[in-house]
Amino acid sequence: MALLDTKQNVVLFKYGGTPTADDVVNINDIVLVSPDIKQQDFKELDGEMGNTQSFVDEEHTTAQLAIKAKLRGNNKAGDALGTPPAIKDLLLSSGLAQEVQNDGTNDTGVKYYPNQGNLQPAEALVYVDGRKRVIDGIVSDFKLSGTVGEVVIAEFTSSGYTDVLFVNETNPTVTLDSESLMIVNKVSAITVGSAVLNLKSFDFSLNNDIQDIYAINLAKYERVDFDPKISLTAYEDSASTAWDDLATQSIKSVIITLGNGAGKTVTLTIGSAKPLTNSESDDSGKLGITREFRCLKDGTSGHHFELLYS
Repeated sequence: MALLDTKQNVVLFKYGGTPTADDVVNINDIVLVSPDIKQQDFKELDGEMGNTQSFVDEEHTTAQLAIKAKLRGNNKAGDALGTPPAIKDLLLSSGLAQEVQNDGTNDTGVKYYPNQGNLQPAEALVYVDGRKRVIDGIVSDFKLSGTVGEVVIAEFTSSGYTDVLFVNETNPTVTLDSESLMIVNKVSAITVGSAVLNLKSFDFSLNNDIQDIYAINLAKYERVDFDPKISLTAYEDSASTAWDDLATQSIKSVIITLGNGAGKTVTLTIGSAKPLTNSESDDSGKLGITREFRCLKDGTSGHHFELLYS
């Protein structure tokens, strides 16, 4: 018998519906599904040791997907800037609202920010060399990570319900996203307040609190809270106010701009970032600093953060 090839891996993902080949995710790493069947141990006392037994509840079979995708723009042709990005369903599943921006005449971009309402369940189909697993009732968490000289990675941890058994089904034919890659480089821009940082890397996490709700006639995952944070690692210069900001708990704006040009730019804006921790390190003989912030609800935008494709 032929061994299964993990490179023949296709992920389809849809928020509020059943995915088709058009809902393919351009994954950065292999995505596998390992069903977690809830089980309970019990004792059968017979006067001897070694009498532990167990039972399983096949109705309570869950799975967690680790989906990584390179961050891309939404419309490199620049002729339809209101087009949502290919990872839109993953963003929506993470609890973000989607809003097309318009200047009164033309669409200018697509904005994402935290959705305070209830989420619709998402569904994923994961294929590995002719084997399909279905995961439904999905709610996701979201991270963005960038390092200078590399492509920014969007990472989603998606929790849902599945079956123990897979289905034999030929991998679908798909067309992958080919929009512009978002690369952190010398001309990328990041500001904290009015200061421009010599950034080396950043990590943004939505930190969704996702709970497994299981009862009679009820089995679902729900997001019950979120706590977005961002950490910035940069070279520290003599004009840095990082320690003053931490001591005074000075609220700062954080803006990270990636890419350049219409349909090829992604901007993360945190209007009110509260300092949490600073830590210094030696970086090739120069002083490095990592600053962590909590993203508060901003009084102007009304959002904890905004992710704009434009």
